[in-house]
Amino acid sequence: MARARYRDETRTTRLVERRGSTGARAERALVGALTDMAAHVDGDIGPNPRLRVLGGHWLRTVIGPSDRATGAKYRYRYTVGRQVTPRARWANGS
Repeated sequence: MARARYRDETRTTRLVERRGSTGARAERALVGALTDMAAHVDGDIGPNPRLRVLGGHWLRTVIGPSDRATGAKYRYRYTVGRQVTPRARWANGS
């Protein structure tokens, strides 16, 4: 049996487990189940997203609609734009 905790889009943590005749088969079944669950969350985030995609998604979905102070939102956008995105561009060679 293989187990993992999975936090879904509602930020609820769930225990996911899969069984198999061997430990390796159970683990493969678990990875497949988690991959399927993650694929249904958001269309622009795949299994291996780039930092700039994650930063943009976080700003749009978590920070944008929140009731955080304007100054805090500015700081988050500034940090993503100046620290996360440039490093992502540099690492990707673009």
